[in-house]
Amino acid sequence: MSDILRLHEFFVEGGDPEKSHVLLHVTEPSISEKKDKGYFFAICEINNAETKHILKLQNIVEEIENSYYETKDEGDKTALEIVLEKINAESYSLQDEKIDLNCIVGTICDDNIIFSLHGEPLMLLFYKKSTGDYTIMNLTDQNDNAIENKKQLFSQIIQGKLKKDDFLFAGTPHIFKYFDQDRLLKILTTRPIRQGAEHIERVLGELKNDFSFGGLLVQLEGHEKNKKFAKDEKQKHIQTVNQLFVTEKNTAQILNSSLLPNINKGLKKMFQDHNDITEPIHSSTNQTESENNFRTSKKEKVKTNNTLDQELWIKIWKVCKKIVMIVLTILTSIFTIIYTIISGIVKQITLLFFVITNYQNRRRNIIENWSRTKKSYIENFKHLSNSTKILLFASILISLIFISSLIFISIRQKTQVALEEHKTNITNIRSRLDNMEGALIYGNEEIVFEEIQNVKNLLNTLNCEKYPEDCNNLTQELDKFIKKVSKISTVQTEKITDLTGYYGSDSFDEIIQINNKIIIFGKNTSTVVFYDLLSKELKDLKTTASGFIAGSTPKENDYALLLTTKNELYKFDPRENTLKKIEIYYPVENIQIDTLFVYNRKLYTLDTKNKKIYKHTPIQSGFGVGVEWTKKEIANLANGIDMVIDGDVYILEQNGTVSKITNGTQVDFKISRLFPTLQNSDKFWTYNNLNYIYILDSLEKRLIILKNDGDFYKQLTSESFVKPTGLLVDEATGTAYILDQNKLYKLNF
Repeated sequence: MSDILRLHEFFVEGGDPEKSHVLLHVTEPSISEKKDKGYFFAICEINNAETKHILKLQNIVEEIENSYYETKDEGDKTALEIVLEKINAESYSLQDEKIDLNCIVGTICDDNIIFSLHGEPLMLLFYKKSTGDYTIMNLTDQNDNAIENKKQLFSQIIQGKLKKDDFLFAGTPHIFKYFDQDRLLKILTTRPIRQGAEHIERVLGELKNDFSFGGLLVQLEGHEKNKKFAKDEKQKHIQTVNQLFVTEKNTAQILNSSLLPNINKGLKKMFQDHNDITEPIHSSTNQTESENNFRTSKKEKVKTNNTLDQELWIKIWKVCKKIVMIVLTILTSIFTIIYTIISGIVKQITLLFFVITNYQNRRRNIIENWSRTKKSYIENFKHLSNSTKILLFASILISLIFISSLIFISIRQKTQVALEEHKTNITNIRSRLDNMEGALIYGNEEIVFEEIQNVKNLLNTLNCEKYPEDCNNLTQELDKFIKKVSKISTVQTEKITDLTGYYGSDSFDEIIQINNKIIIFGKNTSTVVFYDLLSKELKDLKTTASGFIAGSTPKENDYALLLTTKNELYKFDPRENTLKKIEIYYPVENIQIDTLFVYNRKLYTLDTKNKKIYKHTPIQSGFGVGVEWTKKEIANLANGIDMVIDGDVYILEQNGTVSKITNGTQVDFKISRLFPTLQNSDKFWTYNNLNYIYILDSLEKRLIILKNDGDFYKQLTSESFVKPTGLLVDEATGTAYILDQNKLYKLNF
């Protein structure tokens, strides 16, 4: 078996035809005496052009095609070379116009290829070496002299042969912005050529920019590979003009109204040619007849066929009419029987109600009437002829079958609708997964984040109980993308201590650090626990406080402050190892202080009730009256649960929102590129000498690390986490301490 030449084109229309327009033209004649001329193809990109330029280029391509199939080779000159010389001589060049033109015209016959270039289109040959590897040859390198010759449209002919399993790629120059040579080679050698063309078209189509793209993939396929794809490609191998020239329709759409008559004539001629191509299979046995004789015989055949068709339709109408009458008669009989049965059932139910309730003392009469009726039916049935009995049973059977059919059809329709909806959702999900793959190739993670949520929503609509395999496969594919963009790492943790065994039912949920001691406290206990990182010892101090909700230590580590649920302040002195209540004064009486932070020896407190931040100066007995640090009311302060300062003030809300305040005024701050998005938060940490911001999320059981501008850096999780609430970070050593349900963990990042 000989090798097969496979051609597949791709085309993507841009958003601005005048900025970028592509003409894609591929032809193989079906007339037998012209088949030996092979395929003619043209791929042209014309930029910054008007409608007249596009029309002029289209006429040139059509002239080259028509002349090529009507011209014979002369001596050492091929038909294409002769035609192009004529085109150049007749001054068809577009170089006088101020436009950018890149064009390829050529022919492919068996393994011979002849082409000419104008401008800088793409023409790549991927040929297989004896080692099995592929080498890339840029055929446009041979067109350097032609580029310099601007007086002619096509000034140089290039000719060569394709070997078995070679690939030829021809396309418009803007394709190289999105597909380099190595990627094209991978696409062509890892999938069938048809799928390769579809993949390139899909990726370029997703760009949705002003550029148009077009191209052609060609492969001379070996005998063994032919067996695999012969059946699938049989109908696709021979393609006609009106099947392939979608781009010419696009050209017609942008032409002005004065050109419409000519376009209509062209379309009529195209459809007429189409009929001439397809009709000989049925109307003529001599394929070598001239086209004029063929058209004459076709018209005669049409007349005969029209007469036969009229008689056939009359017969079909009569048969259909009889069938409809029979069906209507049967349906009428069935509905009559069903109505009789239903009305009888309703009547008997009514009588049964009268019997049960003895309404109007009719019970006895109804029972006697039932008995007489039963006997009457039995006697009458016995006197029926056998044929009548058969018809009665047949009617009952038909009624049951009809009712069952209606129920079955209804169930089947619902099942079919559900199946079609499932298939549609599957198609949508896979399309979005392809979009995500393309977005990752070009580093557009924002599209990936958006599509992940869309795919999750579509997955929720699937019937996973009925189609578990589809759900599992799609979920696994989605998880791969989530893993790529989430940058989440599972780390090992070391459990330092467990407070449950020491303090029973006391609950601890916050930690701060002073020197080598970790102070552990909670809003539901008055006990404060101290864990020594050096001696590994636990000590505690009892207080009369109702519980502690926040704490802070200055960078000098000479004291620590603890805030109670009643807005009171306790101070821990590490030298005396004492915890005492100190004074603090607020500018208003009705307040709710939820968190505090010591920065540059000043104390900052967050009043969520009044939506204010106060700045306190140290005094001998504690801290003086707070001064409003915020210049105006900031709504987000009402929901603040934690506060950190690195020169700017950051407020953390329960829902994960972070507000940044500079010089008392709120400024924009957004967490970007984080997945899953932050919907819950528990603890916050940063300082002016740190490079990152740290957020603890107990809902997703993770520690999130952000850059100072809010851009996502990475996130950590551990199998030990259940509901982490307390956080300490030592960025210099890459160590974090996490408090999780009275257990203190240490992890490295």
